[in-house]
Amino acid sequence: MKISLKTQVDNTLEVLNNLESLEGMDVLVGIPEEASQRIKGEVTNAQLVEIHTKGLAQNLYWESKGSPLQKLPARPIIEPALGASGNKERIVEDLKIVGELLLDGKRDEAIKALHIAGLDGVNMIKAWFDDPRNGWAPNSPATIKRKGSNKVLIDTAQMRNAMTYVVDIKGK
Repeated sequence: MKISLKTQVDNTLEVLNNLESLEGMDVLVGIPEEASQRIKGEVTNAQLVEIHTKGLAQNLYWESKGSPLQKLPARPIIEPALGASGNKERIVEDLKIVGELLLDGKRDEAIKALHIAGLDGVNMIKAWFDDPRNGWAPNSPATIKRKGSNKVLIDTAQMRNAMTYVVDIKGK
């Protein structure tokens, strides 16, 4: 007669706790307002991104994207860069790895993976400035003459270089 012993451990509670901790983790990409200063008194890099993406209307916000008053066409940056073909899939894969690590109980590794996702997002956004898929209107001849370049949204590269990410863990 053969006797066998089988041990089974129920990790359901641990898995649920790990999944719940995912709700308190964010990776944010863009330009934090407090870190976006340009020359004192000028519009900040964060404000410039918002103007080109969402626009300004009336005294504060325009109804359309860009700034008709300043003759600035809409040139959205962050959302289209992250949603572009190839980029979106990479971000999804990065976040899938985070989820798998959390399911395996590897919280510290999951946080490191969030940093990788943040870096990937920042690199995608920075590359968007030169990506022909961005569909941005070209600079006007007057703008090209004034700045000596036809590079859209790149004069000093301050705005592009200000792109960063933050990993926010609630309830650390």
